[in-house]
Amino acid sequence: MSDIFLSYATEDRLRTRILVQALESRGWSVWWDRTIPPGQTFDSVIERALDDARCAVVLWSKVSVSSDWVKTEAAEAARRRILVPVLIDDVIVPFEFRRIQAARLVGWTGDQAEEEFGKLVQVIAERMGQPSPEVRAPKPPPEPPRPPPARFDWRRPALLGSAAAVAIVLGFAAYMAYMLTRPREPLVIGVMDIHRRGNVPAWMCDFTRESLNTVLSKAGNVRVFARQAIDLKREKRGLSELEAAQELGIAKMVSGTISQADQNLMLEVEVVDIKSGGMLEGAERTRGNEAQLIEMQNQAAIAVLKTLKIDVSEQEVKRLVGNRTNDQLDEYKLLTESMGGVVEEKEKPSVPPLTPQAPKTSWRLDWPATAYAEEGAEQAAVQQLLERYRTALESKNMDQIAAIYVEVTPSMRDALTRYFATADSLKVRFSNFDILIEGNEAVATFTRNDEFKDAHSGRDMHLEVRVSSVVAKQDGGWKIRGLRKPS
Repeated sequence: MSDIFLSYATEDRLRTRILVQALESRGWSVWWDRTIPPGQTFDSVIERALDDARCAVVLWSKVSVSSDWVKTEAAEAARRRILVPVLIDDVIVPFEFRRIQAARLVGWTGDQAEEEFGKLVQVIAERMGQPSPEVRAPKPPPEPPRPPPARFDWRRPALLGSAAAVAIVLGFAAYMAYMLTRPREPLVIGVMDIHRRGNVPAWMCDFTRESLNTVLSKAGNVRVFARQAIDLKREKRGLSELEAAQELGIAKMVSGTISQADQNLMLEVEVVDIKSGGMLEGAERTRGNEAQLIEMQNQAAIAVLKTLKIDVSEQEVKRLVGNRTNDQLDEYKLLTESMGGVVEEKEKPSVPPLTPQAPKTSWRLDWPATAYAEEGAEQAAVQQLLERYRTALESKNMDQIAAIYVEVTPSMRDALTRYFATADSLKVRFSNFDILIEGNEAVATFTRNDEFKDAHSGRDMHLEVRVSSVVAKQDGGWKIRGLRKPS
């Protein structure tokens, strides 16, 4: 029987050995050598070792987050309430384990005096019902002898001293005024997929994700990236999801699930912190039915803002969601379906990978002036494409829309036809563009506002949605591959 069961990916064995030695030096026995005796099966030996252990330490790395074995062991440890997660890489912890805070040993080389290792030791001791062992701290170096105070035998005029004091006071006041009035860096958020459980239709997840994008992007001093931007960075640069988020400067990620039982819906939205490797910061559950979906989305978005400590006064709530009501659901549903999904190219053009650089708060790269000029020209070309798209929508010209898209599927054409038939005197406006270009592909995020008179009810309608357009360069020009990705 071992005190500690250690779950890890085989590729991390060398790093795991360092932790094993440190834990064993504390007097604990650790089961980690997965040598299987003859005549026994791998899973039975591991299951018995996990059952016998008093604590289970799971090492989350770039490899282990995708390991079914590690996730299965972590799930069993969580069920028994003996799980102690540890980050050894900057990764996002699998969804079901984010509620448990992880110790952070990224880059740890075995120094037992490090604070994070001390915290890990204390948590393991608590799981096993032992008193917390004292963490050995290095002795501070002796202070060097202080030199005798210098003596100055000159005198400053009183007037000079007064002037210096006034200058110091004025300088401090100017600094404080600058600190209070300088613009704050925006909080950067990534809105990920909304997953579905049960018989939830795909449009409902797409619409909910876009609704969260819409409301959050209207909040003060917030910048929102859609999942498409993170995917583009990840795919083009060979990054992990966490590394792509860090390159974009994303501090928090929002994701969720819609589940359905009978006619009832439940929307679960979670906020996770990127710096801690994906630890859960807050969660919100709203319940209702399909007819109340927009109200559920509004409640979830406001809960996210509260978790992020962003002003959500009554007046601010009215500004953010006051125009989003349940009686617009049919029109929003039709609008969502009319924007189509991403059409994958049969053969993607090969694009040389760009050199990745350290994470920062902007996605722009330190390229030479000529590269900036080229990027600016490509951004302008993408914006011109979107203007042609806006004009084609407003004029309800299907031929122009077909010329702009890589492909217009039959379902998209049908949805557009029904939307145009519903929207009399249609006016379309695009604003607040955020264009991210990587080689021959780009993600253009913008706010779309549609105003029209409903042909059936005669009501004046105003629909607002924040969408992300996946575009690709073909034959020297940009085309839309899709305005959303299927969940």
